[in-house]
Amino acid sequence: MLKKVPLAASYSKVKRLLLKEERAADALHFNTMLNNMVNHQIHYDYVTGLFQIFWHGLAPVSSRLTKSNVYPRGEKASSEINYVYTFDTSHDF
Repeated sequence: MLKKVPLAASYSKVKRLLLKEERAADALHFNTMLNNMVNHQIHYDYVTGLFQIFWHGLAPVSSRLTKSNVYPRGEKASSEINYVYTFDTSHDF
């Protein structure tokens, strides 16, 4: 039985936790995000994170900007930036 590794789900979860904490720096690579979370004592199951680092290391992430808009609102403006994250799973595992 082939079991799929939920790369997008685990990456998304860690990315959301990291972005929620203003004190920790954002990062692209999974291991760097976890390291930033450890350094800023953000609660996470780091034993599971070690296994996830392995799988994310085998299928590295890349990103590209798909859309960026600025919306004027009086004296302040809001912006919208969309990135697409992909994982290299060409290794057939």
